[in-house]
Amino acid sequence: SSNDTTGHNRGLVHFRLKVNDAPPGHMRLHLHCGDANMSPFGKFYAMWATHLVLRAYEEAERKRWLYTPHPHYTFSDFHGLAADPTLKKKIRLMKGEEEIAFSATQIQRLYAEFVARHLDDLSEEEQKMFDTWVRLIDTLETDPMLLARELDWVIKLNYVRERHGGDIASPKAQFAATMYHDISERSIYYRLLRAGAVEQFASPKEIYVCRTSPPPTRAEFRARYIKLLLEKPDELSRAPNWGSFSAAEGSVEILDPLTRTTDQGEDALA
Repeated sequence: SSNDTTGHNRGLVHFRLKVNDAPPGHMRLHLHCGDANMSPFGKFYAMWATHLVLRAYEEAERKRWLYTPHPHYTFSDFHGLAADPTLKKKIRLMKGEEEIAFSATQIQRLYAEFVARHLDDLSEEEQKMFDTWVRLIDTLETDPMLLARELDWVIKLNYVRERHGGDIASPKAQFAATMYHDISERSIYYRLLRAGAVEQFASPKEIYVCRTSPPPTRAEFRARYIKLLLEKPDELSRAPNWGSFSAAEGSVEILDPLTRTTDQGEDALA
């Protein structure tokens, strides 16, 4: 990762204009999703909400989203939000020249209302996910602990309350929060999953199919390319960017992210 992603240089949703990031005449929508999720539900819901908001913004006749990030407090407010399980922390935004503050759930509801105003032709799947999104907002505002089988931060908070008395600042609680994200089978999350204490997002068979049958996009080619590099450590200097791949015969370019491969690309892998 880079400081661009984890620092203050770009937002969680932004558009990339570099020529090798997308086909001619297109921009690449770049989502930063680097949080250390264990339960997939939170990211699944977040991606659906992002899809609906972006669709509403693209299709709205009047793009009347009234708020912009605060020029001074955006990152500090989000850091404060991450340490506040009460969900009372306010995030300061700008409405024109006016400073205005909302809680995280209030901002979510503003986005949901924006979608409801501008989209009236949701598919059955989109409508189901919109209703789920609103249910989550309602639950977070009334009793977040009802989501202690789905959302990571609520699962962790519930665990700390049950095992460590609820003091999230204690050394034991801090250690438990770290061990929750251990990706090995010994992690707190996987122990809870095996015990049936949290919801299972997908079956082992579904996970296996996803791992072994990737969608036919440039990302699948990139994965095969990197696997070959890992077999030859002295070749790791060839690490690719998104659309350009270094090969012995010269650079291979696959500019369209929806293109699985090219004849030139397969020759380079061979």
